[in-house]
Amino acid sequence: MSRAPHQDVNVMEADDYQNPPHLAQNQASQGVSNFVDGSGPIFSMYLEMASEEDKKMTEGWKADADGILIFTGLFSAAVASLISVSIQDIRPNPQDTSNFYLANIYQTVSNSNQSNIPLLPSPPPFSPPTYAVWVNSLWFLSLVISLTCALLATLLQQWARRYLKVTQSRHSPHKRARIRAFFAEGVDKFLLPWVVETLPALLHVSLFLFFAGLVVFLCNVDITVFKLVLLWVGVCTALYGCVTLMPIFCHDSPYYTSLSSSMWLIVFGIRYVVYCVRWWFVLSVLNRRLVFLRIGGRYHELLLQGMQRAAEETALKPSENLRRGRPSLSASI
Repeated sequence: MSRAPHQDVNVMEADDYQNPPHLAQNQASQGVSNFVDGSGPIFSMYLEMASEEDKKMTEGWKADADGILIFTGLFSAAVASLISVSIQDIRPNPQDTSNFYLANIYQTVSNSNQSNIPLLPSPPPFSPPTYAVWVNSLWFLSLVISLTCALLATLLQQWARRYLKVTQSRHSPHKRARIRAFFAEGVDKFLLPWVVETLPALLHVSLFLFFAGLVVFLCNVDITVFKLVLLWVGVCTALYGCVTLMPIFCHDSPYYTSLSSSMWLIVFGIRYVVYCVRWWFVLSVLNRRLVFLRIGGRYHELLLQGMQRAAEETALKPSENLRRGRPSLSASI
């Protein structure tokens, strides 16, 4: 009786049945996933706080952009209507040319009995009045700046939507956290908050350019109206300057303008330079170096950290309120 040939059969061990290769790979990847998910609550907490902060920030951007667009639409229409009137003063008037030729023709006809009839002269070259050039220059510049603000406000709305779309994408918590941190650093790196602050400042500059052109225009129209408008513009400019400088010297002031941050840099930059020049000639070399490192570094820190940080540091000093004789809740905490 013939015997069946022997065949080698690969028999899996018990461990191989329990942990096949593909399952081992899945478990390895699952181990990495479990390692990442172990810190999931931390990333989720970070994303929750970051999402709330980003929402407030982008809503502020959109609100600023909406206000700029509304104001720019009304303001540009008013400036354009006045420009349509003032532009007539800086270009030749065809009626003046016709009157010039008619006067010369009349004079030629009246002297027709003479033997030598002079040729008609050419009209003199047109030269616009100086005040008209200034008025139109100021108003056109104001109009261009306001329209530029409208364009940048539209772009700001797009930037806000893009930022939210990118930072709130559908990924795992740790990936979303890395993406959000990456783009948040980009916002600070490319000075987007400063750009947002610059838009209202440009709009304010445009408004004051319009006021300046209006004052020059009325000066050549009626002196009484000119004086009244000049008085009001002067009062508004003085109040605007006070409101701009108030948060720089009084950190608890609620008043603020878009130019306050720029004035902060200018004021503390000037104070830092004056301080350096003053002590350079007074102190010796060793004392000069020590003073620069101690107080000069403080001025430099205030210059860079900004007005809001300086106000926060002042608020965290209870001795400041006690020194002023105004005990408050912040001083008692």
